[in-house]
Amino acid sequence: MDAVDPEQPGSGRPSCEEVERLMDRKRLLKITVRVVAAGAAIAVVAFLGISLWIGHDVASHCSKAKDVYGGDCVQALTEQLDDETQNYRSRNNAIWALGQLGDRRALPVLREYYVGWAGEGDSWDNALSQYELKKALNWLEGDANFGRFIWRFAVD
Repeated sequence: MDAVDPEQPGSGRPSCEEVERLMDRKRLLKITVRVVAAGAAIAVVAFLGISLWIGHDVASHCSKAKDVYGGDCVQALTEQLDDETQNYRSRNNAIWALGQLGDRRALPVLREYYVGWAGEGDSWDNALSQYELKKALNWLEGDANFGRFIWRFAVD
């Protein structure tokens, strides 16, 4: 029987260099999979954390409004927005919370206050934020708010 030289092309066996290249590729693939998995895990944890934080803030604004105006969250926040004795920051918080809640009952009052956003930043302390009104209207008119599904059962 003739001896087969493993280094000869066509011998049917990969050379040592080819084996090392394949091993390096396998190691690189494992590292890549681990990095991608770690990045995805971090993104999921961040999304959950931010969503829960937003939900906590919405619940806090709802609770404060309900203490003053009664009713459910949407009713209380709508009344807070309409209450001109409240400062603009408080009324803008109501706009933000109504947008986060995504309840379409808030559409009429939000539309009433929205006069158009020119694209520049606006202060929450000097006027009703047209930017926040536009965002809230977008949430209520169909933009997806995936974070709401994390915390919505904890509010109202």
